[in-house]
Amino acid sequence: MRKFDLGKGGRHWLIALLGLIPHLPGLWGDFVYDDFRFVRDNPGVHDLERPAEFLTSIGRACDPADRDIYRPLRTLGFALQYRVFGPHAAGFHAVSLVLLLCTVRAFLFLLASLSPTTPRLHAAGALLFAVHPLTVECVAWISSQGDLWAALFLFLSLGHAARSVKSHRPNLETAATSIFGALAMLGKESAILLAPAAAVICVYRSRRAGLRLASRQILRLTAALVGITAGYLLLRQSILERDFSLSAGALAQTDIVPAAALFTCARNWNLFIQLFAFPARLSIDYGDGYLPPAGSISLLVAILLYAVLLFLARWSRERSCTRLCLSLALLLFLPTSGLIALKSPTAERFFFLSCAFLAAFVVFLFAAWLTGRRLLLLGIVLAAFAVRTAQRTLDFRDQESLFAAEQRVHPSSAQALLGLGEVEWQRGDVARATVRFQMVLDLLPPGNPRRVGALYNLGALADENGEPAVARAFWERACHEVRGSPKEAMGGIPSLWLRLAERVRKDGDPAQALELLREGRTLFPGSLDLLELIGICLDQQGRALEAVEAYSQAHARGRRTASLAYHHALALHHLGEELKALGLVERALLIDPMLASAHRLRETIVQRLSSAAPEDSSESR
Repeated sequence: MRKFDLGKGGRHWLIALLGLIPHLPGLWGDFVYDDFRFVRDNPGVHDLERPAEFLTSIGRACDPADRDIYRPLRTLGFALQYRVFGPHAAGFHAVSLVLLLCTVRAFLFLLASLSPTTPRLHAAGALLFAVHPLTVECVAWISSQGDLWAALFLFLSLGHAARSVKSHRPNLETAATSIFGALAMLGKESAILLAPAAAVICVYRSRRAGLRLASRQILRLTAALVGITAGYLLLRQSILERDFSLSAGALAQTDIVPAAALFTCARNWNLFIQLFAFPARLSIDYGDGYLPPAGSISLLVAILLYAVLLFLARWSRERSCTRLCLSLALLLFLPTSGLIALKSPTAERFFFLSCAFLAAFVVFLFAAWLTGRRLLLLGIVLAAFAVRTAQRTLDFRDQESLFAAEQRVHPSSAQALLGLGEVEWQRGDVARATVRFQMVLDLLPPGNPRRVGALYNLGALADENGEPAVARAFWERACHEVRGSPKEAMGGIPSLWLRLAERVRKDGDPAQALELLREGRTLFPGSLDLLELIGICLDQQGRALEAVEAYSQAHARGRRTASLAYHHALALHHLGEELKALGLVERALLIDPMLASAHRLRETIVQRLSSAAPEDSSESR
């Protein structure tokens, strides 16, 4: 009887499937935290009209728009998933699992390209990466699909770069490297150092193969990747309307001096190594002093730690490959480390790429040791990590679980208090929610975005309870704090201006409401909600032509909601442009068939058009 053999590719898929097992509880998860603004409540991904806008507009990535984020591949992926699954989180989680499966398979492809003679080590390294708890945030959190897209295409790009050195078709391998590299960066900016990573791999492969004439191919491939990276950065900064300095309004999210950036990077590297070896949970509320301050000691420890790991690599049977994996782990750590300024704080998802290469480093380091019964010990370690990963995945199953876990890790987390307060508010426990929001006010200084969020929620609670004056007082207080420290509050909630202006408009002062909205637009230029309400206020003041201009701007920037289409149609109706108005009101009903006001407007427009038709025909006679 012929022996059944999966083949190399089949074994790789089987290994990837094994790595998927501890992440399976994520299928029962709901939308949490940022998933609402990026997916569930983001009208920019609820349709596939004008697909070019996924690449050219920030209005579709997030609601409200965020000028720190340009990840068009992730946004397009969300739109495609929403078309298939609608507002059901299970489908999105299934896609995250498929992306992880493909990412682990791509990592195996890369390892096989680097060191073709050690398949057992490839399997161990890929499994250690797949089941490690540091991967949970990227897989269980829908918003982090960008990390998976970036990792998938980065590993494919680097794998083809490694193969291009000894390939009979180097141009084809270079093209594959470039295409996958561009897709990786469009997934997330963490892949920005692809070009130097590919160059390091190519040099390693040429030396390993004993080739002396590969330098021309390496230079050609590196030049192609440098050009793609430059083009990506030009596109990214242009879309985000930023320059190329390292200030908060350019490449960075916060202003940081070079020495402090270096210390922050060192602290985050030490934290990464610590969490890789002993995977305790890291707080998601990383921006409020949770992490210890970084200083010169952090830098000394980081240098010593890297030197020790590099020294240990000397004793590995696969010494050169071990050093390569450690170098790639450090190199791909830099974009989100706080040093290159794309990020300043740190989070578990920022370690995702480095986690893969550090897993490979550990396995190659102990290559000679992993034989016989010792493989059983490796299996025990992998099983322990897998159990921890499954437990951590359950923390992301809903808002309450996520923020309860956050509070266990970080008891003074203002984000956890806000999140748990919102859960209790939805549950109807208004008194307990109010206490939590008040605790946030006591915990944070004026102008802090979390504190502004608490004031906003307290105002919304008062508005629901029929206390409009109290609600207006809370919202005006929050606006005052934002005005006092706009840079710190820019990441806050533009809907604060939206609610206050709406409250003022209902109180009978549309002119003051319009003034508030325009102020909000200067602070939050990406908010299309504010632009829509500006149009509503203008239309109510009899300035329908200006309202149409505001609505047209919102449409041009990627906003696709039934509310915008209806109000745009209403303004056109006021101008007498009934045919255009009818087209827009039909679009509103296509998005939301239950919108009663749109049905009434449609009937009015149809009646006006039908009554105008006989007059036109009589005039023609």
